[in-house]
Amino acid sequence: MSELEEYNNFEEKSNFFYHNIIDTKEDLLKMFVRIDDIYYGNKDSIQTERNKKNINYYNPNIIFRGVNKAKYKLFNTIQRKWIQEEIYLKYNSNAENASIFDKFINENIENYRTNKNKLNEILNTEYTNERLTDIGLLSILQHNEFFTPLLDWSINYFIALYFSTLEINSNIHSDIDNYFSLYLIDTNKYLDNLPNFIFIKQLVMYSVYNLRNKYPKNDFNYVENIINIYNYNILKNHKLLLLSDWKYLVEENISVNTNQNILCQKGLFIFNNDPILPLENVFNESINKNIINIDGSPYYDQIKDKIWCFDIHNDLSSDIKLILEKKGINRKKLYPNEKD
Repeated sequence: MSELEEYNNFEEKSNFFYHNIIDTKEDLLKMFVRIDDIYYGNKDSIQTERNKKNINYYNPNIIFRGVNKAKYKLFNTIQRKWIQEEIYLKYNSNAENASIFDKFINENIENYRTNKNKLNEILNTEYTNERLTDIGLLSILQHNEFFTPLLDWSINYFIALYFSTLEINSNIHSDIDNYFSLYLIDTNKYLDNLPNFIFIKQLVMYSVYNLRNKYPKNDFNYVENIINIYNYNILKNHKLLLLSDWKYLVEENISVNTNQNILCQKGLFIFNNDPILPLENVFNESINKNIINIDGSPYYDQIKDKIWCFDIHNDLSSDIKLILEKKGINRKKLYPNEKD
């Protein structure tokens, strides 16, 4: 059984993030102001003030993830299984072998599809095994404690803070162990490096529909069949992908909003199919791939763009929980179908 890599201290972690340490209530208030500046844009505009007052407003481009231990790196569940249980040894391979890792993921997807009893137990009645694409399936599996290459994010930072304040321990001696984390990405800045795959698919489908209307005598079924495969073999060609329905109206069967939990949590995913590198490493390599040392290794001191990270002291968790309580954010709201 191997251990996942963790951050030993803040100095090490700050190489990979726009890093902010939140120690006091004053720091916490400044953090909220900073996030609002990013989330709402131009703070002096009339529309910004209207958006702040509109409880239904959300910015689909700014996404958040909450983690209850600052030392944790951003691994997805299938990476954890691959590394910790040394799955690669069953394939007579090493942990870094991407093609074997892809094979492992594909086998997992097929196993879920062929186990129809288990799948039908998970799926809502409106879905069928035949229509559900790999993205829809992975979305459902992610929220039913299976292993996937997806990492949960939300367009609501208070919901992300709810997850970051779960099971907080106090009075721990190691400095970084006394903190939990809130992560932020402005996805609009990284459309080339972190594209929304669902939007790309929709654009292609709309083009096909338009062509079909313009040239009704032509057969476009072969194009639609290729597009509708929409499976992991297409996804794996991308290092990172955003999988979000919040900005675009999409067909139900390819949507990641496949269960009530995702809707209530304002959820979306980032797809990372690297076998061993956590999201922050892949993100930095992708966004800043031309910045390297003489020996070819990434020169992280010169990274131009990183994920935002706010590491918040555990003692402030009670203050945040009071805010969440006033906003009505609790487990019952985020897991509406959960049995008592």
